[in-house]
Amino acid sequence: MAVGVTTFISASLARGKRFAIGGSLDSRAGLSIGRTTDMLVRRVVNDSFRLDYRRKDHRRAREFFSAMAAAKITVTEVQRKCTLPDLHIRTEVDAMGVDKERRQVAIELKTTQHSKAAFSAAYFTACKNQPTLTNGLPNCLYWRHQLQCAFGVLATNSQRGVVAVMCEDGSLVYDVVPTALDRSLFVGAVSPEATQYCPLLPYPEHADEELTAALKKKLHYTKVVAHNPTVVRGAHGDAVLLLVRKGNRYKGSKAAAGHRARARQLAARHSAAAVIGWLEKGVWRFNTVVRRKVAASV
Repeated sequence: MAVGVTTFISASLARGKRFAIGGSLDSRAGLSIGRTTDMLVRRVVNDSFRLDYRRKDHRRAREFFSAMAAAKITVTEVQRKCTLPDLHIRTEVDAMGVDKERRQVAIELKTTQHSKAAFSAAYFTACKNQPTLTNGLPNCLYWRHQLQCAFGVLATNSQRGVVAVMCEDGSLVYDVVPTALDRSLFVGAVSPEATQYCPLLPYPEHADEELTAALKKKLHYTKVVAHNPTVVRGAHGDAVLLLVRKGNRYKGSKAAAGHRARARQLAARHSAAAVIGWLEKGVWRFNTVVRRKVAASV
């Protein structure tokens, strides 16, 4: 099961650390503003609803369409669901549009209760709890929004992406930069089910010789080169080795699905094959989940 891109960013890339930069931008007071604006934008696009210029709660939705018109983008669709199965990530793009060059545009709509000046001053401030994301980018609102929108661009095969931020006194529009469109930045997602239902065994140092002998005989991996995770190496390349305990009802269980998902995730992260190993009646057995096509080292 794929995870949402925002969950992937916060749980995987930011290691689950709470995002905090200090000051009023940490407040959740703007959530209701965001929900109202999203709902109004959906009604305008789907139901031809007319916004009331006299109502304050309609102001950010009006500003959104004005900002898109100024950017020469015509909004054509809202809330498009999409996924990239190979990355195990999904999203629901806030809006889709077409620009003056007839390029398809993925649009990420953000709202804030703050002014443009206050928001801009904090937009590039790194999180105090986790300053850098695991993919090497700064852990700030700017890059979180860039990645969120960039995934929408990739998943919808769009040619452009924009992040539109509706502030108290106007709007800010940021194009998605090429750096954010690198697919390798999104490697490492694993479903909550896999995380919850894939208990692993520690590397059995007491049975190191026995395990490596079995690996050499059955899969031609000759040595263990790393731990946490365990990485084994052979003439044909490397593999991540997951050691598991199989019960009587393992086949078709959540644990089995979780182990396979975890194996695929680690294989992508380390550019290696992935093998599940278990001890059955005193004999080491193995199942290759991800095979290597081109030999390479971790």
